[in-house]
Amino acid sequence: MPSLATVPQEIHYKLLSSLHDFEDLSATVLSTRALHSAFQSNRRRVLSAVGRNFIGNIFTDALLLARAQEKRDGSAALNVKGLSSSTVRLLVDNAETIGELQTIVFGLLKDQHTVDLRNRATMTQFAEAPPIVVASETESIRFKAAAYRFSVYCLIGSLEGRIAFLKRYPQLQILELSHFVNALWILASVIRGRPLETDRDWDLVSTLMSTGPHNILRLWTLKLTHPAAFKAALLDEHKKSADDYDGFMEEWCDLMDVQGFPSDAGLRECAILDGAAGHERAVSALEAARALSAADGATATTWGRGRASPEMDSGEENMMAHSWTDEEEVWGKSKDGIDDDPFGRSINSPIILLSC
Repeated sequence: MPSLATVPQEIHYKLLSSLHDFEDLSATVLSTRALHSAFQSNRRRVLSAVGRNFIGNIFTDALLLARAQEKRDGSAALNVKGLSSSTVRLLVDNAETIGELQTIVFGLLKDQHTVDLRNRATMTQFAEAPPIVVASETESIRFKAAAYRFSVYCLIGSLEGRIAFLKRYPQLQILELSHFVNALWILASVIRGRPLETDRDWDLVSTLMSTGPHNILRLWTLKLTHPAAFKAALLDEHKKSADDYDGFMEEWCDLMDVQGFPSDAGLRECAILDGAAGHERAVSALEAARALSAADGATATTWGRGRASPEMDSGEENMMAHSWTDEEEVWGKSKDGIDDDPFGRSINSPIILLSC
């Protein structure tokens, strides 16, 4: 009877690739010399497979965020083919953070009117007892994809890079992203704890949003568990707002305006949610708008993979028309890291931004 040591290494690879998280992988690899050898010979393929099992359909979004964080930190992991141990740690930590954020924010996605940003009492009530609403599997996927993407968006250092990043996604996914950002804006406002009454109020919350979901969750946790540390952290954010305010959320509103969304007033507050009043409504509205545009012979102005804006030059059209595969998204064309386009490539074509 063949033993584990004598079966073909491809069987070992398939066994390791079927595991559902990195802790199980670590324990299994250390269990026998044969499995350890199979892992060393197929490290990149195994880590990628387990990563996909662990994170699911949004693995590419999760890996893009990890690569963006490594670039921000100047990590040597960017020079490693495939996943390094530090990249795996980022994937695990980010998944945990976004899962925690979903628990807090999803109730705001269901009903953004739970909190009135002009009424401190409703903000205090939410902070004391945020409603816990359980997401369905499909809602959770949409939420987490939007959270990963907005986290990457916040790490991109230029307007041109942020525009290029948004162009990677079809209009429906931009609507989902907008839905997530609307809810996160409410949470950031609750963290500050004061009604939005002045430009100064807007500027501070805008600065909080620019720091990304991870920092917003950190501040929320401090607010609930360490009030003194929270006050010090919020004071730091006040100073940043006074010294470095760059109009982050005004720019975001401008970028959403040029998407050409249908004029349905509630469309940006439903796209992540299931059902006829949610995702189906967003899909129907976008399909109806495209049909009307085609009937009128209008030039498409929406962004999204493969759809060019009239303002784009030929180089940008080529960038958008590029057929990304999962492998290219994850590893880059040279197979040595994520494609660097949103963080380095220059886009020279002017984009006219509308007011929010």
